[in-house]
Amino acid sequence: MKQNQWFVLGVAWVAIWVPAMADAQQQQLDSVVGQLGIATFGSIESMTRDQLTISARGAKKVFKTNEIQKLTFAGEPSELRRARDMIGRDQLEDARTELNKISPAGITRTEILQEIEFYKAYCAGRLALSRGGDKASAVRAMRAFIEKPGNDNSIHYYAASELLGELAVALAKYDAAIKYFGKLAKAPWPEYQTRASVLIGRAMMANGQFQEALGEFEKVLASGRDDAKSRELKQMALVGKATCLGETGKADDGIKILDKILAENDSRTNAKLFALAYNALGTCYLRLDKPKDALLAYLHVDLLFFQDADAHAESLYHLSRLWRKLNRAERALQARSLLKSRYGGSMWAKRE
Repeated sequence: MKQNQWFVLGVAWVAIWVPAMADAQQQQLDSVVGQLGIATFGSIESMTRDQLTISARGAKKVFKTNEIQKLTFAGEPSELRRARDMIGRDQLEDARTELNKISPAGITRTEILQEIEFYKAYCAGRLALSRGGDKASAVRAMRAFIEKPGNDNSIHYYAASELLGELAVALAKYDAAIKYFGKLAKAPWPEYQTRASVLIGRAMMANGQFQEALGEFEKVLASGRDDAKSRELKQMALVGKATCLGETGKADDGIKILDKILAENDSRTNAKLFALAYNALGTCYLRLDKPKDALLAYLHVDLLFFQDADAHAESLYHLSRLWRKLNRAERALQARSLLKSRYGGSMWAKRE
């Protein structure tokens, strides 16, 4: 073989070997990916519900937990890493399968055991809410995690509290939902506090407490924050306000708000907002006894903005009733069947 050929082969081998060696070395370190998407490798010194401290190259770096995009631990099972990535892609069944492959025997690091326990409970909860499953069992699993000594200060504390609140709403335990969302409201970041108000307001609406819910939404709308996330949450609060107006005899006012939201936002980048807004529009038209207008509103969600599971389930529930009211029994059955098959765990699938 000519010398230059050996040189090319050597370069190719180094190009393969060096990244592989670097990757292997990195797997022996903890890793935190922050707001900018850049990984910091080192040794995690402490973690709380609010912040994480990692020692990297002799210097300490502090991350707020609301800024952490990804976290891995040195020596953690490969199944745990794969499961995290799958959860990020909403492949919850696959993630649960990976997590169930892990044997805790031989794992001595408490943080890794906590990760496994949290993500198992998280998958169970999300699947119970959207695709069917035992919601009460999911609640027990997440409560077992959050109530275990030390876990009340876990990096996953706020995510666990929010999911418990959503499960409580699905189980029609609205006081419990408000309690769990209230834990989110105690986070030190305005975004979490604002999101908690929106979630509490929606829980109150589900319980028929429309005046109380209106107060929560008004609190969000009165916020002086004007960053992108705050503007998004304010739009959600406006949808909630419009729904409350519709449910309290002011449906025309609610429709005006919703028409403005739909006109001023981009459906390509705000699919969830549009789904919520069209569902709210359907509610307002129902209260005005305009079933055909309501049907058209809910059809927008079913046909165009079905990406959000809960919003799509809500639209299917109303569509099944409206098609029946308009003497379209076959379409009513189709909507009901899709609701049951795709969102069996949703509270909407339990309603008649």
